[in-house]
Amino acid sequence: MTNSVLIVLLLSLAINITVGGYFRILAKNQYEPVAFNFWASSCFVYCLGLLGSALAISAPGISALGAVAGLLYLTASFLLLHGFLSFNIQCVRSTVKRTGNRVFVFAVLFIVGVSWYPDLVEPATSFFIALMFLFCFQSFQSQQWKTIQGVSVLLRGILFIHFIIMMARAGLTTGATHYGLASNLQLFITICVGLHVLLCLATSALLPFIILSKEKGEWEAMANFDELTGVFGRRAFIRTVLKRLKSKSRRPFTLLVIDIDFFKAINDNYGHPEGDKVLKSVAQCLQEQLREGDIIGRLGGEEFGVIISHQQPHHAYAIADRLRESVSALSILSGSESINVTISVGMSSSNNVEDTWNTLFDRADKELYNAKKGGRNKVSPEFVAETKLA
Repeated sequence: MTNSVLIVLLLSLAINITVGGYFRILAKNQYEPVAFNFWASSCFVYCLGLLGSALAISAPGISALGAVAGLLYLTASFLLLHGFLSFNIQCVRSTVKRTGNRVFVFAVLFIVGVSWYPDLVEPATSFFIALMFLFCFQSFQSQQWKTIQGVSVLLRGILFIHFIIMMARAGLTTGATHYGLASNLQLFITICVGLHVLLCLATSALLPFIILSKEKGEWEAMANFDELTGVFGRRAFIRTVLKRLKSKSRRPFTLLVIDIDFFKAINDNYGHPEGDKVLKSVAQCLQEQLREGDIIGRLGGEEFGVIISHQQPHHAYAIADRLRESVSALSILSGSESINVTISVGMSSSNNVEDTWNTLFDRADKELYNAKKGGRNKVSPEFVAETKLA
């Protein structure tokens, strides 16, 4: 049985060296270098742990070798966790990182403290490694990561399987000597190491797919969203309108074309950086006032578009007027001065099956002209709103 354990250890050693080298190549080519350096280090430290285990098997009289190997395995899982934490930092809960760090420090102290009791080192190490895999699982929130469908779920599944295996190993090694399970335990450890090899290969195969899909998501975001304001760009907004027009349900909706009044004067008086601040503030204000399902985009310059779903035209007017009032209440600081802005809004409802983007926009643009001609800070056409929407 000892020979079979050594064979599996050597196989795992060869695979982890290969995978670690593969991760280092990806890091050098600037593919998420921080994350892949962590993952490469995890593989190499795990290899040191395998060497420590091999020495412990060859020299059973040196009990400290088992504790050293356990600490190396624990460190490898800790580095794996930090690879995930650094891969997409905006999606990571800070509590996961803090808890992971504290557990690692406690685990190191605990394993060092029980190193004189070899029967406790193995279950303690397995337990703390299981916790590290659980933290990896928690840090990898599938609904937040922009990945190819199914890949993120599969990777989370692999991490959770690792957690289950290490917890089972911790449970079986606890008191194994007292219950005469030592022979069966060696078989189980061999199986665990073998499963680790398979899971390591699966993980190394999945991570590059996640990188590609993450980059794809970033490119799509750059193409779909306006960099300054964070709302949809012109093309993405028009594409959304076209989808609404082609939808079989064809629920009524209204296109609002919104223009910031006297925006050129703001740029001339305060400078373009302050003009950009006004654009961002207005976009944020409009976005905060919209309901779920309403969509906003920047059509260009100081002009925004909004799609409002509604049941009656006066409902759309009530929302448009609420947007106007919210913007007029804004006070945007520029040094010691305060910039007050207003908007003019043109409305065009889609009630005709023959409507296109051009017909909708042309009608809304004409109404925007009427709102400006009528004195600005207005919504056109005007409706008598029966009730203001909350």
